Amino acid sequence: MIPEYALRQKQSLALPGKVRITEVRIREWYDHYQGQICVNVSGRDSLVLLDIVRSLYPRVPAVFSNTGLEFPEIVDFMKNLPNTFIVKPKMHFTEVLRRYGYPVISKEVSRQIHDIRQKEPTADLTKALLLGQLDNKQSRLKDKWLFLLGAPFLISDKCCYYIKKRPVHDFHKQNNLVMMTGILASDSKLRLMNYLQYGCNNFNGKMPCSRPMAFWLHEDVKEYVKQHNLPIPSVYDHYEHTGCMFCCFGMHLEECPNRFQLLKKTHPKQWAYCLDKLGFRQVLDWLHLPYNDCHLFPEIHKNDFEDYVKKANREFKQSAYYKQLMAVTPQSKMTNLLLGLH
Repeated sequence: MIPEYALRQKQSLALPGKVRITEVRIREWYDHYQGQICVNVSGRDSLVLLDIVRSLYPRVPAVFSNTGLEFPEIVDFMKNLPNTFIVKPKMHFTEVLRRYGYPVISKEVSRQIHDIRQKEPTADLTKALLLGQLDNKQSRLKDKWLFLLGAPFLISDKCCYYIKKRPVHDFHKQNNLVMMTGILASDSKLRLMNYLQYGCNNFNGKMPCSRPMAFWLHEDVKEYVKQHNLPIPSVYDHYEHTGCMFCCFGMHLEECPNRFQLLKKTHPKQWAYCLDKLGFRQVLDWLHLPYNDCHLFPEIHKNDFEDYVKKANREFKQSAYYKQLMAVTPQSKMTNLLLGLH
């Protein structure tokens, strides 16, 4: 494990120092796999990585997963990017939503909700629910998100795998290539933990992967783009981050205008399709997350969402499903579990 202070030290370096370290990691990866590498491109961060990689090895290919959920400006840009292969998912997003559910709150929470809902209420499920031991995955569902178990729609993190990751993984496997990505440790808790465990180059994983910019910050990426006059999709004139247009991960943390409110302004057709054809209106309404113009919801802030979560949890704990969970474990033990006294 890499100590977190070591990551902070690297993150504090000036951009030239970060570029040099990234170049070292790229050379290590290229040499180890004798040049059989490929850069996954999806947005600004990965385009910076591709620029650095091709400054060293100009013939390295790139691959872009056209999920159908990308901003049209990004799709158009990638179509004109030299030596870039475009892949598409075998399963449509609507089918992923129908089978597995909607991506809400975070990847970790959505996975936990999906996994728990697959089980029958038993003592083992209660243990998994409260202690995070479902199928040996040591990740406890926080009490704050218990109410999501009562959502009137399916929830999961599967869309990222079926729509984005799997097509790219299949491409690498079919072409005997190993991947490089431009993800940053600062993007999320999961990416932070991944970096601390494996560092930039994970040679020994089930799916070897290089993340040679993992210790960069988004300010570094923007500075690199500016210094090198690097072309990037025009959508970044309006958005700080892009990713899938309809993803709800982290939306509850955003101030007005949040991503859906901004999407209505910049891409009204995609906004309407997402809400009414894909069913996100029901999801966001149930979560009390605004998606219309800011002036229509001046009173909604993050504190209002927190108040809603508390209220929803109180109501969920009166539900038959929650009471069924409580019935499988003695109340005294359950109280200790909830209080973290196990």
